[in-house]
Amino acid sequence: MINITEVLQRYNELEPKYRRLAGLLKGSIQDTLVDSNIGYNRIEYRIKTWDSFQDKINRKKYKSPFEDIHDLCGFRVIVRNSEEIETVCEILKAEFDVFEADYNDPVTNEFGYRSYHLIVTIKHAWEAVPEYRNSRNYKFEIQVRSELMDTWANISHQIFYKKGSLSKILQRKLFRLSALMEIGDSEISNLINSQLDSEILTEELQTLQEILNKYLPDRKKSPENPLAALLAEMESYNFSLETLVKYLKTKKDKLFKIEQEAFSGRGDIPAVEIKWWQMGVVRGFMYLTIDDYWQKEGKEFDQHFVNVIEKYRNNF
Repeated sequence: MINITEVLQRYNELEPKYRRLAGLLKGSIQDTLVDSNIGYNRIEYRIKTWDSFQDKINRKKYKSPFEDIHDLCGFRVIVRNSEEIETVCEILKAEFDVFEADYNDPVTNEFGYRSYHLIVTIKHAWEAVPEYRNSRNYKFEIQVRSELMDTWANISHQIFYKKGSLSKILQRKLFRLSALMEIGDSEISNLINSQLDSEILTEELQTLQEILNKYLPDRKKSPENPLAALLAEMESYNFSLETLVKYLKTKKDKLFKIEQEAFSGRGDIPAVEIKWWQMGVVRGFMYLTIDDYWQKEGKEFDQHFVNVIEKYRNNF
């Protein structure tokens, strides 16, 4: 019989440590994928709440919850299409020590979606970096899905878990929908591959690259796919090329000083450099000037970075 008071005390000790590490790891994973030309991706993470943690202990009747529960901190890496999933998994396996790996096949999974699950720990060498010291035994779950897989997983979770048992007719309809979404995922992969094979940049994308080369010649260029994703972000948040040029002309030096301060407390973290790439500079301007973009895209970085950006946002 476990002592729930002691478990709660231990949870309260671990929760802020996991939250700090998760912010660091999100940035590390993001940079590693971009460096590997996996440009479009969304990385989310969550720390399991105490209520959810306690519920899992009770449901599974765990005797040693901190040894048995591996998803106290969970990441979800969402990529454009299913063809990129195995590539991403191989990248993650090289980046971390893998404690456990699992692949849910749609034939055997009652929810009808595929999902890769990795349970990982940081590599021993990372502990030489102050931010990762004494973090070797912290386990993290990483799920890797395509956009459509993630959509279907969320929908099916709500239907199956919130609505109780379903009739066979409704289950059949849901699995037919699952099959259609899998076909859609495959067709998206074909469309993307066809587009990339053309090797033709749009005029706007060419213009963006020319601007970055002119004003940031010493910064690393981003692969074509991530740059296209950046352009889509700029359009979505009404951050025009004209605005970018204006900031590069008038506020670049100020941004670089903020960048230096933001990276100063991070040390030599694996896969994270001390300067932004060209596209990172653009995102830096967007973090500092667009409230919605900062709230949705920037505030899950490590706390030091968030604090520095918050410090300068109001007077940038």
